[in-house]
Amino acid sequence: MFYVLLVSWLALYLNMDIVLSTIVDFAEDIGVSESKAAALLSYASITDALGRLLIPLVADKKLIRRSTLSAVNFLALALFVAVLASVRSYVILVIITLPMAAGIGCSQAMFGALLADYIGLQRLSAGYGLCSVIGAPILLLKPLLIGYFRDTIGSYVNMFRILAGLQILNSGLWFGVLFVERKTFTLSLEEGTPKIIA
Repeated sequence: MFYVLLVSWLALYLNMDIVLSTIVDFAEDIGVSESKAAALLSYASITDALGRLLIPLVADKKLIRRSTLSAVNFLALALFVAVLASVRSYVILVIITLPMAAGIGCSQAMFGALLADYIGLQRLSAGYGLCSVIGAPILLLKPLLIGYFRDTIGSYVNMFRILAGLQILNSGLWFGVLFVERKTFTLSLEEGTPKIIA
């Protein structure tokens, strides 16, 4: 399970750092003025904060499990990043960026809770540490990746598609986890208590 969490951590930080650090440049590439493009980050920070605070409440109120919320959130992020690759107007860019930032914020807030759920509260620090140690070399490649698409390819479009693919993989892993959990967890009708089936 730790490997699924590690992929989630990498997908989250790659998408968050790369998309949010290139969104202004991408907006200018599609003809948006510099002032309007820069305002995108301000708008995104508001919905990011709302995503961190409000969306996880759905899981905290036990309306949906954390893993289910995360799987759906990762899929939504994949769709937003994929659509971002096709955007050619400022209005559509804002419409895509705002919920995408909320989803990124939700992912950040939920990751620690997922880590605690699956590896245990007592291993939370070690889990974060391992994610950082294993993920750091990959995250250090971000400037090279951004530079390659900007300077060599001349566009961020395919980079956004790759990031969307990574999020689809991430979401698929979580839907797989949900499937396995549903398959192995059943309610004993006679006793009224949960029973794990091996």
